[in-house]
Amino acid sequence: MGVENKGTRLKPTFILFLVILHLFLSTLTKCSFTPHVNYLLDCGSSHPTQLTDGRTFKSDRETISLLATDEDVQISLHSNISPFVPSSFLPLYQTARVFQEEPTYSFYISKTGRLWVRLYFFPLSNPSYNLTSAVFSVQTTHHVLLHEFSARNNDSPVFKEYLVNISDNSFSLKFKPKKNSFAFINAIEVVSAPDTLISDSATALSPLDKFKGLFNSALEVSYRINVGGPTITPDDDTLARTWETDGSYNIFPQGSETISVSKQGIKYPHTRVTPLIAPNLVYASAVHVKNATATRPNFNLSWMVSVDRSNSYLIRMHLCDIILSKSLNHLYLNVYINGIEGVSVLNLSSQTKALATAFYQDFVLNKRDITNGSILVQVGPTHLPQGTTDAILNGFEVMKISNIADSLDGLYSVDGKYKGPCSTSMEIKILAYVGLALAVTTIMLLVITCIRWKKRPQGVLLPIHSPISCSRKSSCGGSTTSSSRKSNKHGHRVTPQGPKRFFPFGEMQQATNNFDENKVIGVGGFGKVYLGTLKDGTKVAIRRGSGNSEQGINEFRTELEMLSKLRHRHLVSLIARGLYYLHTGAAQSITHRDVKTTNILLDENYIAKVSDFGLSKVVPDEAQVSTAVKGSFGYLDPEYYRSQQLTQKSDIYSFGVVVFEVLCARPVICLTHPAEEINLAEWAKKQHRRGVVNEIIDPRIVVTINPQSLSVFVEIAERCLADRGVDRPSMGDVLWHLEYALRLQEAASRIDQVEDKDASIDTNEDNSVSFSEIDNLEER
Repeated sequence: MGVENKGTRLKPTFILFLVILHLFLSTLTKCSFTPHVNYLLDCGSSHPTQLTDGRTFKSDRETISLLATDEDVQISLHSNISPFVPSSFLPLYQTARVFQEEPTYSFYISKTGRLWVRLYFFPLSNPSYNLTSAVFSVQTTHHVLLHEFSARNNDSPVFKEYLVNISDNSFSLKFKPKKNSFAFINAIEVVSAPDTLISDSATALSPLDKFKGLFNSALEVSYRINVGGPTITPDDDTLARTWETDGSYNIFPQGSETISVSKQGIKYPHTRVTPLIAPNLVYASAVHVKNATATRPNFNLSWMVSVDRSNSYLIRMHLCDIILSKSLNHLYLNVYINGIEGVSVLNLSSQTKALATAFYQDFVLNKRDITNGSILVQVGPTHLPQGTTDAILNGFEVMKISNIADSLDGLYSVDGKYKGPCSTSMEIKILAYVGLALAVTTIMLLVITCIRWKKRPQGVLLPIHSPISCSRKSSCGGSTTSSSRKSNKHGHRVTPQGPKRFFPFGEMQQATNNFDENKVIGVGGFGKVYLGTLKDGTKVAIRRGSGNSEQGINEFRTELEMLSKLRHRHLVSLIARGLYYLHTGAAQSITHRDVKTTNILLDENYIAKVSDFGLSKVVPDEAQVSTAVKGSFGYLDPEYYRSQQLTQKSDIYSFGVVVFEVLCARPVICLTHPAEEINLAEWAKKQHRRGVVNEIIDPRIVVTINPQSLSVFVEIAERCLADRGVDRPSMGDVLWHLEYALRLQEAASRIDQVEDKDASIDTNEDNSVSFSEIDNLEER
């Protein structure tokens, strides 16, 4: 009886102990944070608004002391709101405040440091104000957050999230309507951020070094992505952050698969890495390499996001070994950002000393390394024999860093001055962009003008190159000659192949005004292209190799070697005799490896020339070569990407993408499209199989295309995009079918012309197609 009473007395104590233990563990995994500064404003609302995550936004009446303005209008929503609005934020988008002057919100800051600034915009319907026509800027005392912002093209809410560092006890937020316009805002958050959230330093990528100065910069959260897991709402994040899924950014999902563990099993190693950095839900899910044991080590998991080219970016990568390795020191990773190796052989075990333990690393990508308006994040296995051929990523964040104008939206500073390279006139900036676009189509003409010397055989095209730095094995000051070779007084070397023109480094330096940045007309994978003028007035394009990457220099030399050996009038046609020659007509069969529209240049007669041989490789017919994957995403052969086995059929796939790009007049990767339409190659194949390919053709040409010609054109393009190389046609087959499509189109055009003249026509005769020229393709 006494024992039973003792057990009865201990039972409540034991339950209490379990409750305390549960609360303690919950605290460890979620980690509370109480902000010293916490302003939550539901603008335009007449009463407080509570969200599902427990936060309460105050009404205008409760926050009137924060606003300095003579006139403003509150409006409420009276119609159905967009179905794209997240339900947790729905109440905040039902009202708005409209300003016709320049209002300023002023906030008292009880503790200095980082602040979240979150702005909510939705152009809700109102009979008196058309919010889609509003154009305005938003700025703090020192930073421009938005410049001439408009919600004109947004039928869903716009959420902007910033981190700014405050060094005094006041913070202001100013709205500046454009002349004859107005401003509006639906909700505002100004809330303290943890001191440990963003440090002052990170890993600079180019050159690889330590970056310092983030404390003095404002940041805009561009992307916050939970890789392999679900959407995380503010309800599940202590700092009220939203994490989106990675599906629309994973550019090769076929080679990856998701993995997850219980969030309770995630550990945080020390005070630097806590749930405030990222909730355990982020680290409890991941994407890793599919069929890792059968995948070659050069395979990389890859995600791509669109960004602004006028700013540098902070990229934070979240990593946690949840592959359930049986021991430490088993998972080794390489980390790449825009092709730059950020970390080589990252051993998570050495960083965390345990499995299933959170880790993150910050990188800064300079704006000069953002050449195509996107950031490519990659992780891949290493070549170490003791490691697995696997890789993992749990999440990543991309944050824009304020630029030279202290702006996160363009190059205008808070005083309205333009801080860009052409600050004297905005028109000059516009002309510069237009000129750069035109340079893409005229660069070939400049190259031809440069190298079409009187004594050279016709049709030989060579770019002018200049290494940026010297090594002991090479010289930058001009070409070295042996006593057995002769040079004439004009700088032409006489060889058994004929005269060759060499350009000393000093001559190229003089032609470009010492490689003046104002002479830059393009930027490529090897370096910059300069517009130069020789002493005789000849305009030339000079490509200067970049010394930052040893890989780039190797590719640079590869292109020089290729161009010195190849001779064909369609190198450097879309009816791709140039590629046909590379595959079948050269002394050795060559695979270009980077076929894309920007590498097909036009001369003054609009004749297409294949260019850029830096990635080219000798690949015998019907053979395959093991090599690291190189090329451009969107054009890259998926079979080559998976296996690292390069064949001539990889060029066929890329050319098929080019054919559809010409037909549809849209980018091959477009992240703003719905998920199904992001990749042009996959989208075009699906639409063709559905029988609605007409819906994706450039509307400016769709009505002029002969149906028979279109059928042949699309059929061969889709065959080029076959999943397996063996199912793709040869370049000769592609050429034949494109010639056939061309003849069908020309025949139909002749018929239309005759019908327009009301003349009779023998359709059988005019529709016949002669292929006599095709029999002699190699000769042409």
